[in-house]
Amino acid sequence: DLPTRIPWFRDLLFNKTNTPVVVYFHCECGCDRTGEIAGSYVIAYKNMTFQNAMQWNDQIAGRPILINHEWAIEWYCYYLNVVKGYKLDCYGWK
Repeated sequence: DLPTRIPWFRDLLFNKTNTPVVVYFHCECGCDRTGEIAGSYVIAYKNMTFQNAMQWNDQIAGRPILINHEWAIEWYCYYLNVVKGYKLDCYGWK
């Protein structure tokens, strides 16, 4: 549920209190769910392109992330365009 989770992470990081917040997330099975969340977040909030987010994910993982998680990030990119009005290039990067 990326449309719910990604803004939730943003709200968690930028809370209205004076307490510093650090968010650590990790996929317990090693099947690239961490990359899915991180890639989606940087596209939505860090002005990273879909292509750059995928390169970044692959560099961190040391391999291409699993295709179903790449598709999830790509889908979220399209969601940002259609529902949220972003102007992103969401086409496959390889």
